[in-house]
Amino acid sequence: MDKIAEKFRIKKQEDWREVSTKDMKDLRGFGLTNKYKDIIFFVLIKIYPEIKWDVFSCRKIIPHHFWNSIENQRKFLDKITEKYNLKIQSDWVKINLNELPEFS
Repeated sequence: MDKIAEKFRIKKQEDWREVSTKDMKDLRGFGLTNKYKDIIFFVLIKIYPEIKWDVFSCRKIIPHHFWNSIENQRKFLDKITEKYNLKIQSDWVKINLNELPEFS
């Protein structure tokens, strides 16, 4: 992964958004993506456990099975709550999911 990070000039979490599974396979990271079901996010978690990864900032596409976890759903909603300063339940009516490209 360090070679991939070097090749793509990865300096911070958000830079991983531009690296695709195809990029990893092209750079001989194929074994890693096979082991972790072609999901770069899980490769990053395993290779760099010392980093607190935020899937919303480091990946363009969120893995489908990511949403199976109630904890992950909660993290997503907490992130929206914080970003849009939602204080009470009725504040949620102000949110239009079509206007949240950073979360789609």
